[in-house]
Amino acid sequence: MCCYRILIISLGSNIGKLESNEYGYYWKLPNGIIMQFITGKSDASGFDKIQKIKYPIPFNNKIIGISISTWANGSRPAVADVIYQEITHTLTDITVLRNQREDIFESVAPRIILIGY
Repeated sequence: MCCYRILIISLGSNIGKLESNEYGYYWKLPNGIIMQFITGKSDASGFDKIQKIKYPIPFNNKIIGISISTWANGSRPAVADVIYQEITHTLTDITVLRNQREDIFESVAPRIILIGY
């Protein structure tokens, strides 16, 4: 999470504070926008795994942006064959589906960035 801290420090101190809890990191901006950074559970085996991931804090009104990527913790380049897709989301959690071309026994996890208010 060092990259997020560098971004906030470089932009100035009047733009909110990056905080965290057991579910991930969140940044509340003075204008009401909330950015959240989450890493789901890694799963080293299986096909089409569904995972429900709770946000660090709930959004009050609406989510306006979701980005999901695959995070590989020291895995080989073949983890590009694993992707995560959103199934559904609420103001408190997101459900993602793991898809892959073959049975890959690598430790990969969904990494999610959400923007809302």
